[in-house]
Amino acid sequence: MCFVPTSQADPAVRLQVCLETLGVEEEMLEGVPPHLRLPVAVTRYWLRRASPEPTLLKALLMVMVQGEVNRQTGGTTGWQGVTSHNPQPLHGAGAHSLNQWQACLKDASQLNLLLCKPLPEPHYAW
Repeated sequence: MCFVPTSQADPAVRLQVCLETLGVEEEMLEGVPPHLRLPVAVTRYWLRRASPEPTLLKALLMVMVQGEVNRQTGGTTGWQGVTSHNPQPLHGAGAHSLNQWQACLKDASQLNLLLCKPLPEPHYAW
């Protein structure tokens, strides 16, 4: 049996392997900026598999949107409007949900790297 090194495999096949692992159709990511495709695919995977059911989807999406705005504006916008609605600390279930999502993103990022980045790396700073 002969194996082809990942870097020599067809890019479309590498992308298909990555997306199939996350249970996402490529069409679902149409219209999503390239650097957000991996986090969006991970979020979909996480929503379907997390236990207990995630409680932080709205907060996670707000962080992604604010991070994208900050990236586009050079970080000139603040978080005042985003965080002032909930001054309470993160509760146990919320912290667990966020930790699950971060673990999914880490694992998917490692798979993406192993497959020679068929999806662009996200801007982790957000």
